[in-house]
Amino acid sequence: MKASSVTATLGIAMLALSAFFATAKPLAVVIVDLTPPSITFISPDNNSTVYVGQAVNIQVKFDDSGSGLSDVYVNVLDSNQQVVARYAKEGLGGVGSHTATLSWTPSTQGTFRIAAGAYDVVRNYPPAKSINVTVGAVPTYTLTISVNDSAWGSTNPAPGTYTYTQGQQVTVTATPATGYRFSSWSGDASGTSTSVTVTMDRSKSIVANFEAIPQTYTLSVSVSPSGSGTVVDESGAKVTTRTVNSGTSLLLTAKPNPGYEFSYWSGDASGTNTTVSVTVTKATSVTANFKEVQAPAGTFLINGQAITASSTLALATTSLSFTFMPTQSAEYITAVTVAVNENKVSLSKSGSQWVGSYNLPGEGTYNINVSLTWAKGQVSVCSVSISYQSLATENPPGKVNVAVSTSPPGAGSVMGNYGMVDKGTTVELTAYPNEGYRFVEWRGAVSGTDPKITFVASDDMNVQAVFELSPEEQWKQETKKFLSQYLSIGLAVLGAIMMGLSFAFRARGR
Repeated sequence: MKASSVTATLGIAMLALSAFFATAKPLAVVIVDLTPPSITFISPDNNSTVYVGQAVNIQVKFDDSGSGLSDVYVNVLDSNQQVVARYAKEGLGGVGSHTATLSWTPSTQGTFRIAAGAYDVVRNYPPAKSINVTVGAVPTYTLTISVNDSAWGSTNPAPGTYTYTQGQQVTVTATPATGYRFSSWSGDASGTSTSVTVTMDRSKSIVANFEAIPQTYTLSVSVSPSGSGTVVDESGAKVTTRTVNSGTSLLLTAKPNPGYEFSYWSGDASGTNTTVSVTVTKATSVTANFKEVQAPAGTFLINGQAITASSTLALATTSLSFTFMPTQSAEYITAVTVAVNENKVSLSKSGSQWVGSYNLPGEGTYNINVSLTWAKGQVSVCSVSISYQSLATENPPGKVNVAVSTSPPGAGSVMGNYGMVDKGTTVELTAYPNEGYRFVEWRGAVSGTDPKITFVASDDMNVQAVFELSPEEQWKQETKKFLSQYLSIGLAVLGAIMMGLSFAFRARGR
């Protein structure tokens, strides 16, 4: 049919319709759907790159607000326009929206087109819509596995460099050698679990770190004899049995109990110092050996005469001077007491000696008991019975008097069996200088320069022990005297200068 004939025919039809609508009764309005469905690609993006062997998630949304959707489809086409994957949904019945989801795993490289189309209920069909994707080879990355010390442990896979595809997950397990333990992962991995999973989204390097298991040993500390003391560490804590890491050093100090003193270390320690350092590298045993302190002892003197057990003395004076000279364990003595009958005299410590005095109340016989106090209690030193008679002018029958004095007074003392003794008695005397002095000689009825002297008391005798200042003490006293003299002279000169200055100022003031 020619175009002019078509036009004429359409015109006649329109006139007829116009005459019909002009004369006919009103009819319902019919709306005609002329709009095709819309198509929207959600994923993947146009011109994106995907990889062989990796699933591609394809999502396409279809919408139709008119008569609604009837059929939809999605095709994946290769470069030869062959369909390699397809999604189709027919008979949707006029729904307004539908999302198609298709999973496609490429098996070859190349360029692919994803095309989507749809029909609505009245068979409107939009032009096909499509996007392009490129399928490439899957990227690969390297994983380097190492250990901090190959002798301490290994890994599975073994240390080395491996190649994995993108996204692949690799589990690496660390196994320590005997005597060691796994500590942590470092590099591109972290944590303290022996196994770690690495996701290969780039080239990575991980390190398995191992460490030596600390070896522990037992330190056993004892004392001998039992109950004689304790051993403490540097913090003051008592040590008996302790488990420590190999190589640990402890400073041990022996503490004696009262009545004991430290002697030496034995076992895995040695020496006589109370403190010793012990380094534990094996099962270690240390013993602190103590010894019981001997009870203090010494010599007791009355008026300079040494007293033996149960001695009997006859005195011609009521003034008694007491001296106790320790001969062993002097450092443990805390008190020395002299009991004259019921009266007690506490001696005072003077240098290395204990001294005191007592005046007898009158004639009579007196029992004197001497005792000392130390850590373990009291010790009896000696006892003596003395008699005093004020009218005695002559020696008792068979007795002679050996009188002993010191020069200068207070420079020293004399020990021995002197005083009123049996005639013919062998007298033994020993001179003891006090601090700062030295013995020189014996004078009087005997002579000699040895501090010890022995003679027979055949008659009343006067014996004198002569002492002098030691050279060191002489030097100290002379220096003190010299400084004192020059200080006096200096002060006198200074006084004179000050007086002269005073006169000069007065004269100037006039």
